[in-house]
Amino acid sequence: MTRRIRRLAVALGAPAVLLLSTAGYALASAGSAPVYALTGYHEQAPKLQPEAGDLLIASGGINVVNAYGPVRGLGGTDTEHSAFLDTWTFAPGTVNVLHAPAPAPVLDLVTCSAVVVQRDAWWKFAGGTGGGKGATGSGHFTEVALFSFAVDRYGRCVFDQHGQMYGEMTGDPYMSDHGRVLRPVFFSVEVQFTGRAALPHHQPKPYPTPTYTTPAPVTTATVPAPTYSTTTPPVD
Repeated sequence: MTRRIRRLAVALGAPAVLLLSTAGYALASAGSAPVYALTGYHEQAPKLQPEAGDLLIASGGINVVNAYGPVRGLGGTDTEHSAFLDTWTFAPGTVNVLHAPAPAPVLDLVTCSAVVVQRDAWWKFAGGTGGGKGATGSGHFTEVALFSFAVDRYGRCVFDQHGQMYGEMTGDPYMSDHGRVLRPVFFSVEVQFTGRAALPHHQPKPYPTPTYTTPAPVTTATVPAPTYSTTTPPVD
């Protein structure tokens, strides 16, 4: 997205614990010796929460990423690794972002400018480091990129034979038209993104599961009935 433009734990986890507890209750009722008391904790899966933010990369060294949500940070920077992968760096850590590749720019040699427009494209968090470790989530983004190229005194585009080398060395964008290289004198790439995301350390704390304790059945001892002797003792 730059220059090259379950609740299931709540629904499924709790009943599973209840089933285990019910089994323990049955064992306690049937046996007479040990008492089975099931006690424990289980963690809910991280809940996806709203995620939004913006990214601006422009001439003059401007490179700013702002994220609001479970993945949050102001004044971060973007590093592009490929057409599909970027890394956002914030003070607490980094986040890897997979995304749809940018479409080809629309180049206008009359105005010597180019534009890239991308709407409802997909993005996905793919972990990170530090505070961004384990980041998950996905959503959509909109990107608008504008490029203005140098013109001569007649208003014609100036093709720079060193533009590609300059771009590869500095990371600044450049464009090629039939082998002729255009180097922008101004460019701006703006991205707005929304979606849902989660971080493992934002999980709710473990909560206790129900505990069932049933006393073992009390065994009643059988007391033998008293016996009486009918034999007459001898008389001295």
